[in-house]
Amino acid sequence: MLEKFLLNDLTFREFRKSVKSQMTFFKKIIPKKVILSGDNTYIFLVNLYACICLKIPVVLIPDKSKLQYTDGVFINEIFNENELSPLTGARSDYVIEFLTSGTTGEPKIIKKTIRNLLDEAKDIKETFNF
Repeated sequence: MLEKFLLNDLTFREFRKSVKSQMTFFKKIIPKKVILSGDNTYIFLVNLYACICLKIPVVLIPDKSKLQYTDGVFINEIFNENELSPLTGARSDYVIEFLTSGTTGEPKIIKKTIRNLLDEAKDIKETFNF
């Protein structure tokens, strides 16, 4: 397992290696859905990208206390594997599930494609002149 990471200390090659290792791990356990939390940015990004490449559904939760509101395999680490598979690209129609904060009662799942997220980011950029 890889411990703490600082993104500015890593190369894209190292990121790709971590993603490929995680993809190999996911191919072995074959999860129907992966639950991710943002406790560690590097681990989160590696797992998210590995899931996108393998088209494994993902649920993003704010923290582990929200696990009761969804189902799937909770992953909060990176597994080092010897055999690496090729890294494939992400698709804009890949759907990511988000667990809402639950301010109106219980948290709910909302679904957005990568295309939806990119469009929303573009709108925010234009609205706030980033």
